[in-house]
Amino acid sequence: MADMDENKLKKLVSVDYRILPVCALCLHSRFSNTEWGTCSKNSYAHKKHTGKRRQMSICKFGTCASWEIDPENAAMLELFRRFLKTR
Repeated sequence: MADMDENKLKKLVSVDYRILPVCALCLHSRFSNTEWGTCSKNSYAHKKHTGKRRQMSICKFGTCASWEIDPENAAMLELFRRFLKTR
Protein backbone atom coordinates (compact mmCIF):
# COMPACT_ATOMS: atom_id res chain seq x y z
CA MET A 1 0.00 0.00 0.00
CA ALA A 2 1.37 3.41 -0.95
CA ASP A 3 1.62 6.26 1.52
CA MET A 4 -0.59 9.29 1.19
CA ASP A 5 1.04 12.36 -0.32
CA GLU A 6 2.55 14.36 2.54
CA ASN A 7 1.04 17.67 1.42
CA LYS A 8 -2.38 16.06 0.99
CA LEU A 9 -2.19 14.62 4.51
CA LYS A 10 -1.17 17.99 5.96
CA LYS A 11 -4.06 19.71 4.21
CA LEU A 12 -6.60 17.13 5.37
CA VAL A 13 -5.38 17.53 8.95
CA SER A 14 -5.39 21.34 8.71
CA VAL A 15 -9.03 21.43 7.58
CA ASP A 16 -10.03 18.93 10.30
CA TYR A 17 -11.20 16.46 7.65
CA ARG A 18 -13.43 13.68 9.01
CA ILE A 19 -15.21 10.62 7.73
CA LEU A 20 -18.32 10.17 9.84
CA PRO A 21 -19.79 6.84 11.00
CA VAL A 22 -22.69 6.83 8.54
CA CYS A 23 -24.99 4.00 7.51
CA ALA A 24 -23.24 3.76 4.13
CA LEU A 25 -20.17 2.37 5.95
CA CYS A 26 -22.03 0.22 8.49
CA LEU A 27 -21.93 -3.54 8.77
CA HIS A 28 -25.71 -3.66 9.30
CA SER A 29 -26.80 -1.62 6.28
CA ARG A 30 -28.07 -2.88 2.94
CA PHE A 31 -28.36 -0.53 -0.04
CA SER A 32 -29.18 -1.18 -3.67
CA ASN A 33 -27.50 1.77 -5.41
CA THR A 34 -29.78 4.40 -3.90
CA GLU A 35 -29.61 6.73 -0.94
CA TRP A 36 -32.16 4.62 0.93
CA GLY A 37 -31.83 1.08 2.27
CA THR A 38 -32.50 -1.06 5.32
CA CYS A 39 -30.79 -1.85 8.61
CA SER A 40 -30.44 -5.53 9.44
CA LYS A 41 -29.92 -4.83 13.17
CA ASN A 42 -32.82 -2.50 13.95
CA SER A 43 -36.46 -3.35 13.36
CA TYR A 44 -39.81 -2.00 14.49
CA ALA A 45 -43.48 -3.03 14.66
CA HIS A 46 -45.09 -1.33 11.66
CA LYS A 47 -48.37 -0.05 13.10
CA LYS A 48 -49.69 1.96 10.14
CA HIS A 49 -50.26 -0.94 7.73
CA THR A 50 -49.78 -4.40 9.24
CA GLY A 51 -48.29 -4.36 12.72
CA LYS A 52 -45.64 -6.83 11.49
CA ARG A 53 -41.99 -6.24 12.35
CA ARG A 54 -39.96 -4.56 9.64
CA GLN A 55 -36.32 -3.69 9.20
CA MET A 56 -35.68 0.02 9.61
CA SER A 57 -35.58 2.12 6.47
CA ILE A 58 -32.40 4.16 6.56
CA CYS A 59 -30.58 6.89 4.65
CA LYS A 60 -26.91 6.40 3.66
CA PHE A 61 -26.00 9.60 5.49
CA GLY A 62 -27.61 8.67 8.82
CA THR A 63 -26.10 6.96 11.87
CA CYS A 64 -27.15 5.36 15.16
CA ALA A 65 -25.69 3.92 18.36
CA SER A 66 -25.54 0.43 16.78
CA TRP A 67 -23.07 1.55 14.08
CA GLU A 68 -20.20 -0.84 13.30
CA ILE A 69 -17.73 -0.51 10.44
CA ASP A 70 -18.19 -3.07 7.68
CA PRO A 71 -14.82 -4.81 7.11
CA GLU A 72 -15.11 -4.34 3.33
CA ASN A 73 -15.69 -0.62 3.80
CA ALA A 74 -12.80 -0.42 6.27
CA ALA A 75 -10.52 -1.91 3.62
CA MET A 76 -11.89 0.48 0.99
CA LEU A 77 -11.00 3.48 3.17
CA GLU A 78 -7.33 2.41 3.24
CA LEU A 79 -5.26 5.52 3.88
CA PHE A 80 -8.28 7.58 4.88
CA ARG A 81 -9.12 5.25 7.80
CA ARG A 82 -7.29 7.59 10.21
CA PHE A 83 -9.97 10.20 9.51
CA LEU A 84 -12.88 7.93 10.47
CA LYS A 85 -14.48 9.35 13.58
CA THR A 86 -16.31 6.87 15.77
CA ARG A 87 -18.21 7.45 18.95
